[in-house]
Amino acid sequence: MSGERAPLMWTRWTPGPGWAGFDAHRALSDAIWSGLSEAGGVWQYMNFSQDHSIWEHRADGSEIVIQYRGERIDSLHSSAGEAQDYLRAALAPFGLIAQEGPAP
Repeated sequence: MSGERAPLMWTRWTPGPGWAGFDAHRALSDAIWSGLSEAGGVWQYMNFSQDHSIWEHRADGSEIVIQYRGERIDSLHSSAGEAQDYLRAALAPFGLIAQEGPAP
C-alpha cells in the first residue's frame, strides 16, 4: 500500500551471559544515565511505571527504553537515531550485543 511507512526497527542490547548473569549493572546504569538530562532540552524523560524508564531525544524522537527488575536492568532497547548513537557509545566498554528487532 502506498504511503505506508516501514515499521520502526529497534535494537535490543544484551550482555553475553544474559541480564541475570551480568555483574556490572550499577556501572552500566551509571554510564547510561551520566549523559541523560532534561536540562538543555535535548532529552525528555518519561517514567510511566516504576520498572520502566524512557528517554526520548527531542531532535529526532528516537528513544532509549530501560526495563528494570528491582534495581537491575532487565532489558534495554533503543530506536535508530540520536538515542541509539548515544547508547552505543555509552555501552561500548561493556561489550553488550546488539540485535535488531521490533519495538519492545
